[in-house]
Amino acid sequence: MTPYASIIVPTHDRHATLAAAVSSVRRQTVTDIEILISGDGATDEVREVAQAICAADSRVRFIDRPKAPARGGANRNLAVREAAAERIFYIDDDDLWARGHVATLGAALDHADVADSVVVSLGRSGRLHMQAADNSDPARRKSFGEGGAKLVFDTHLAHRKTAYLASGTSWATGADPVRQLFGILAGNPAIRWRSIAKATALSLHGAARRSLTPADRQAEIETWAARTQDGEIDLTGVSPAWYSHHLAIRDEHEPVLLDGCSDDQLEIFRSAWTLGKGGRPDQPDLSGVILSLMDRVLNEEPSFRQLARRLSLALGEESLAHLDRIASRDPGLGGQAALMRGHLLRVLGRRSEADDALAPSMSAEPWIAAEGLLLKSALGKRKDPQRAAALAARATGLAPWSTRAWREQFTTALAAGRLQDARDAIARLEALGIDPVRTQSLQDRLSESAGAQPDRRG
Repeated sequence: MTPYASIIVPTHDRHATLAAAVSSVRRQTVTDIEILISGDGATDEVREVAQAICAADSRVRFIDRPKAPARGGANRNLAVREAAAERIFYIDDDDLWARGHVATLGAALDHADVADSVVVSLGRSGRLHMQAADNSDPARRKSFGEGGAKLVFDTHLAHRKTAYLASGTSWATGADPVRQLFGILAGNPAIRWRSIAKATALSLHGAARRSLTPADRQAEIETWAARTQDGEIDLTGVSPAWYSHHLAIRDEHEPVLLDGCSDDQLEIFRSAWTLGKGGRPDQPDLSGVILSLMDRVLNEEPSFRQLARRLSLALGEESLAHLDRIASRDPGLGGQAALMRGHLLRVLGRRSEADDALAPSMSAEPWIAAEGLLLKSALGKRKDPQRAAALAARATGLAPWSTRAWREQFTTALAAGRLQDARDAIARLEALGIDPVRTQSLQDRLSESAGAQPDRRG
């Protein structure tokens, strides 16, 4: 008998979170489902967890395949083709569903080819962030199809299998298969897309959690699994600022918003959008909006430099007063506020003050201290290349997962003539999975420099 829905769970090496993610699927109010754990070169630990889940629930099947290129798009494509149901769902192996996710999007697929729910993401601060744009709006779909901001994720989306097969598309083998597939679907006018104004899934983005241990990740997802037992996620008080700001940076036109946003959420959305466009919002106290924008949501490395540029354009020196309010309201954010202040002062042309302002960040948690060291390195690289290289090296010690730190290590080491350090930085970037085209560019720069100067490593 054909199940109501097929749920695909791509997995590679996240054994610590896989059980909780699949558990949130198994507890759905719609029980007539099949669950396909799609192994993409699964580690032994992942294989052990997957097999235990299969033994506990006959609805679960583990498809154990060798690692496919890049992010495993080819294996996802095979899983879709093996799925028995017409309704196809996805969940990342470190995300969670509320109990009503399949019921909500499954019903929407009765009259649509693609359906998505409100994206809710957990920032590293512990705050929730919502993406409130209506992805089914024609202008939003057009932007998405043309390469605009990709702020919908597979955990929050479902589609008909027949629409997938008929469109002639499949999961890509490139670096971002989600963007490619969903962009093609969004850009196809024959595809009926429906966005639902409910939050039924929670993303705990792995790229923002590279510094966490498996035990830390397991504890985090289990804590939030206990908070997402209801049919949907309560959006009361959840800020749309972070996603609004990033939409403004990437897209030309302000999107249509889903119904259900409160007046406060609408005001926050428009303030963050205006800041993203370099304008001055009407909202008098922007400290709450700025605090949301400082969170790490999709990436472990904060975009403080970019945010500083936007704030300086919109608010100028007034931005510093908002940071003071953030630090005074929560002293625990002092290091983060100091880091943001350093970036702002640099953009405002007050470079010597920027270096001094970073002092509180040096004793904060490692990622903040590492970012502070990188900014100090950038501020002083022209005056003292050797010191800049040493600061960047300290940053990589605090944040060995940071591609930005290793890129700065490469640049400063090259400028200081420390060629072996530059080689080590390239090796680390390769290990972290940076695009081979970019590493080859670094290799070319290193070769050119090596022919012009001796190694001054010391």
